[in-house]
Amino acid sequence: MIRNKNDENDFFKLLQEQLRMLRHLYKTKIRQFKVVFSLLIVFSSFFFFIILLPYISVHMEKERISEQQSETLSKINQLNNEIDQVNSGISLVRQSNDIFKVLHNQIVHGPEDLRVFAVNLWVSNSSQAVQQDTMHRGFQSCNTVGAGTYEWLDCNVRTKALTQLDGYKHLMYQNITLPVLMVGKELLQDRERIALKEELDYIQQSLIEKLENQKREIKKYPQLFTLTMSGNTEVNVILNQTFLESWNEYEQIIEPHNNRLKDLLSQIQSNLDKKKDIMSGLQSEKNRLQEIENELVNQMRQINIRLTPPLSSPISFFLIEMIPLYPMSVALGFLVSISILRDIYQLRRALYQLYKKRHPDSDVLAKEYIVISVPLSIDPLIPIQNQLAHFFILIIPFLFFSITVIMLLYIWLFIYDPLNALSYMTYFNRIIYGILYLLSIALFSYSFVIIMKEYNLKSPFKFKGKQ
Repeated sequence: MIRNKNDENDFFKLLQEQLRMLRHLYKTKIRQFKVVFSLLIVFSSFFFFIILLPYISVHMEKERISEQQSETLSKINQLNNEIDQVNSGISLVRQSNDIFKVLHNQIVHGPEDLRVFAVNLWVSNSSQAVQQDTMHRGFQSCNTVGAGTYEWLDCNVRTKALTQLDGYKHLMYQNITLPVLMVGKELLQDRERIALKEELDYIQQSLIEKLENQKREIKKYPQLFTLTMSGNTEVNVILNQTFLESWNEYEQIIEPHNNRLKDLLSQIQSNLDKKKDIMSGLQSEKNRLQEIENELVNQMRQINIRLTPPLSSPISFFLIEMIPLYPMSVALGFLVSISILRDIYQLRRALYQLYKKRHPDSDVLAKEYIVISVPLSIDPLIPIQNQLAHFFILIIPFLFFSITVIMLLYIWLFIYDPLNALSYMTYFNRIIYGILYLLSIALFSYSFVIIMKEYNLKSPFKFKGKQ
């Protein structure tokens, strides 16, 4: 069968018309992709650099200043405690004849303090009017037994006695050992400081051992409350053995060390009379830290002033409320852009097929027609080294998305600021946004799968080039 010349001309005209229409659609899609992707980049850049980054950076700066402020206040408090200890040590040294006087007086009055506690507990327990308050007058550790019973009373008296003994150890260290060491650090030479510490450590450890022995002695008496309340001679002997005689034994143990300690204390007292400005160095350091604290307070006030006006503006408040939605909008915009790019790849393959039908012997023209006239951002027909910059541009939205999510997670987990609407988002809202961000990651992953699939799909031209 011989093809009619007119039919062949009509066929080529139809191919030419289809080629023209497809080429026009192809160029339109490319322009559409460029517009949509450019708008996505502009929107992402504007929101990220103009709204998100300044807002988050201000709060991160505020958090940094807050941490520095807390650290400075902690140093000031430590320095105040050190100043108090030095003052207490100076007072003790000036009474160097007996720096253990306060501790001795407390231990001497220990039996009477225990007896008063037991009487008050008994009177409170026997009053029906205050029956509900009985548990609050005792120790929490005794609440496992029935309130008001003799077991409960005995438990509280026994716990009180143990608490007294622990209190003596604390008093020794905080009110005697530590203050004297602080003063000695300022007024003694290195060798004498070491000797002072050794003497005080030995006395401290001796007291701890003796008090631990007293704790074990108390456990021998099953009815300590009854013994404490009876007031008979036998009970007094027991309490005297537990408290008073033990102290006398302790004094005998530490007496040789106490004599050597008195020599060191006399030397400290002599140096104290010569050196009047012992507190000047500590006070200067405190003043320096206080100046830093005042500067940090001023910086914090300036930041709060910067943060307050935007929150009062409806537009600014709306933009801030939109920050958690920003990553999802970027993911959706990226998916739309990649969908258009996928259509372009498909149109380009269809365009190539029609062009080869219309010009079957024009491979070079096909390349010029498709690649040079209407190139793609990521084009499989162009060498890979020429596509790196275009590929980087294509992943910019994902970079904005990733950095934003990291910043939001940091704010939600580590920054607590009443002026920060993001850090005080409810737990439920954070869960919802977390799920949406996971979906956004899925959208980005799906988009990248699309573009890699289309990119790796070999076109007829690439097959032709290999033959």
